[in-house]
Amino acid sequence: MADRHDVPGRLRAAADAHRADRERMRERVERGMSARPGRAAVPRPARRWPARAPGWLRAAGAAVALALTLVVASVAAGWTAGEPEGPVGPPAASSPPDLRLTAAGTADPASNDYWSQRNVTVRTDEPLTAFSLEIRIARGDARLETTGSFQTLADEDFTRSVVAEGGRLLFRWDLVPGSRIPPGEYLFAAQFGHPSGPRDGAADHFAAEGAGTSGPASLRGEFD
Repeated sequence: MADRHDVPGRLRAAADAHRADRERMRERVERGMSARPGRAAVPRPARRWPARAPGWLRAAGAAVALALTLVVASVAAGWTAGEPEGPVGPPAASSPPDLRLTAAGTADPASNDYWSQRNVTVRTDEPLTAFSLEIRIARGDARLETTGSFQTLADEDFTRSVVAEGGRLLFRWDLVPGSRIPPGEYLFAAQFGHPSGPRDGAADHFAAEGAGTSGPASLRGEFD
């Protein structure tokens, strides 16, 4: 068995014989630093131990350098894994609200046993670039005669027509292309004569269509 007093001498000889591969360690550090985008690796001159440094000190320095290499490589990998993949897109655009177009039909109070007027009050919360309205008066077996129609908007902005069709008297308004209806409330009226006596208007109704910046809308209703 070897003399135990020789152990310190053998350890010193093993330390003196160790040569750390400094170039390889430096390359691993540079690769770890360059793994983070936007950070270029800056070459650093290799540190050299003084020639007269003890062997055990050189061995300890090599171990510390290897540990630093592993730490830097782990941190660089964590930075890379934590970054989002691909660009973040803008939020989806929200859909525009529906056009708020309302209408109500009423029998005009001036109506009598020989003559009647049907009113449709239209309200819009935004400008209309297209609009049409039809008031449909049921004729049945009675003889009806148109006596006129009007609206509280400019006459030049509309084309008006009255026709007898399918047992009904049809009053129609169409907005002239290029004209606009501003936001507000407007009256459209249909007037007609009929046989003497009270007239039941339960079968009368109206229909309207409009379009604005929020899109198209349509509605229909009866007369109170």
